[in-house]
Amino acid sequence: RDAKPNAGVYAERKQTALALTSVFLVNVINHFGSLGGFDVIVNRLTAFMEDTKTRSFVAVAHLITGISSIKHHLTKSFAASFAQRVDLQALVENGMESVSDSDLKAMKDDFLTKFFKNVESLLRQTKSAKQISEFIERIDLSTSLRLLSSQVLEKKVNGMNKLQKIIKSIDMKNEEKFVAHSET
Repeated sequence: RDAKPNAGVYAERKQTALALTSVFLVNVINHFGSLGGFDVIVNRLTAFMEDTKTRSFVAVAHLITGISSIKHHLTKSFAASFAQRVDLQALVENGMESVSDSDLKAMKDDFLTKFFKNVESLLRQTKSAKQISEFIERIDLSTSLRLLSSQVLEKKVNGMNKLQKIIKSIDMKNEEKFVAHSET
């Protein structure tokens, strides 16, 4: 071990409401980190940011999903350091702009929804609820725009439906504000 007490510790065993985290799982995550696995993931995500045209958004989504699936086992210090090294907001925004029509066509309808939930859960490690809410609104709008500009009719319809949901939610928020304001 290094002189630092937590050097090389990426995950820790935690007592949760459901069960105690597996020692084996924690050891595998820590070994993966000690081999430089998390550095490789950060490098891949960074490379995608630098050249979105030749990189696969789907591959990036799977990397994020992998990290999100183990986030509960990561130490707070490593999770914070990972979040600082990867700008998830910029990654998603650039990724949505560059996703190809062929990738969009191949994606199942819930793929993007699951991906955004994974990103949101990772952002909860370092961002406030207000920042996350603003991010989700921006991403919903950019996703709608990207789907509307797709060459695939099904995706265009999905984009229109998503845009209608956004508009309805804005109307509901404005109506709630108006009612609250008129009651005071």
